[in-house]
Amino acid sequence: TLPLFRRPVAQNPKHAWAWIGHVEAMHTSGDAAAAVEAGRDALRHLPRNRVLWNRTARALRDHEGPGAAAGFFAPALDAEASPRDLGFAISLFREAGQAAQAAQVCQWLLRHDPDAPLAHMALIEAALAGRDAEAARDAARAALARSPEDPELRLRIAQGLFAAGEVASALGVLVALPPGSPFASEAGTLYAMRGAPR
Repeated sequence: TLPLFRRPVAQNPKHAWAWIGHVEAMHTSGDAAAAVEAGRDALRHLPRNRVLWNRTARALRDHEGPGAAAGFFAPALDAEASPRDLGFAISLFREAGQAAQAAQVCQWLLRHDPDAPLAHMALIEAALAGRDAEAARDAARAALARSPEDPELRLRIAQGLFAAGEVASALGVLVALPPGSPFASEAGTLYAMRGAPR
């Protein structure tokens, strides 16, 4: 597969889809390091190609981890980036435990999609990580106003409300978690922390 893409890239270094195919072929073959190297090379020729930035960041996540990928990818984003790219960047920051660094990206995504669970979760997590109870409460209320169904988002909303001392509101959110939710243990921790009946 690889020679198929090497020739057009060699003949025309600005052949975007040949570069994208080249990066993806190396990545799917299991050579993430080579995919990253090819992606960086491609971006020297095509620095504004958002698909190349995305594919290179995906390879970098597998090669060096989500933190490195987030740091690489985020500078390529702006308010005009696609919701898919913005959501991917937020996922990287969350995987790396760096939700606070995703704040601007979250705002851009919420302009595209005010209901975006990833953006709401990251904003609540960032406030909680920064021990900013007021910001956590505000982010939780903003998310709750969208009537979310995502169980993880509902848990994060409850955590944000708990942090601000709004126990009754938080419990009301937890009650709505579906039976058998994978976040039930975290919800149980919140119940125990406040001595609330389950």
